[in-house]
Amino acid sequence: INAEYMGLQTEPPQYVWKAAVPAWVADHDAPQCHECHASFTFFLRKHHCRRCGNVFCNSCSSRKIEMPQLNFNTPVRVCTKCHKVVKKQQEDDKRSNSS
Repeated sequence: INAEYMGLQTEPPQYVWKAAVPAWVADHDAPQCHECHASFTFFLRKHHCRRCGNVFCNSCSSRKIEMPQLNFNTPVRVCTKCHKVVKKQQEDDKRSNSS
């Protein structure tokens, strides 16, 4: 089954600040981590990235970051890829606001 058919996002959205939080992938549609492909078990638990909505293991979603534009004013769980995108956008925003 391909990812588009299942409604899964294959890459994190490039535009950081959307009007709404993304729809989460349903737990039953995610038998394995979206990044490392480890199969979920009773001990390897599922976690949703608050930015892209995909399902990850703890190792692949252990970063936390604030995203006030999405109404997350305290740090929330995000995947590794989304963390990089958000961090870069926040740094770019700081640079453009300071000039």
